[in-house]
Amino acid sequence: MSEEQKGYASPAQGKGMDAERRAQWLYYRIAEAAYADDIVTGDEAQILSIIARSLGLSPMDALEMLTAARSGDDPFTKEEAPLTKLEMGDATTYQGALIAALDDEVITEDEWAMLNLFRSLLGLQPEDHATIEEAIRSMADEDDNGERRLERLQQYLVAHPLE
Repeated sequence: MSEEQKGYASPAQGKGMDAERRAQWLYYRIAEAAYADDIVTGDEAQILSIIARSLGLSPMDALEMLTAARSGDDPFTKEEAPLTKLEMGDATTYQGALIAALDDEVITEDEWAMLNLFRSLLGLQPEDHATIEEAIRSMADEDDNGERRLERLQQYLVAHPLE
């Protein structure tokens, strides 16, 4: 589902948010998805924490976005959504969130939904995801969780094929 279909403002043509505001917007949208069922699980909280750090959000900014998402008070209603294009560091941020989810014993549907939304919001294309997948596969031999991570990655790809 696109941002427009979800009721988000359409991306501005030729305009965009500054990097800090874009990070807040991305984080808010993912937190909003996490709070959709009124419960944030430990796994979801872990991914939210990783994403906040990866996006360079201060603890106060992350808390402000979480509080807004929990209350349903969208701080971006008067702003246009940022351009949906991959920015430097986005792939690494997504890769970190994907690895955190793969390293859990159970990957919940809520986690899958957050990862899919994050990938969509970043504008990550299937070829970008394939590069990230290859990086995860190449790291599998280097740590104790590698083999299990690959099994979960395969489950993820079967359950959520890239379009």
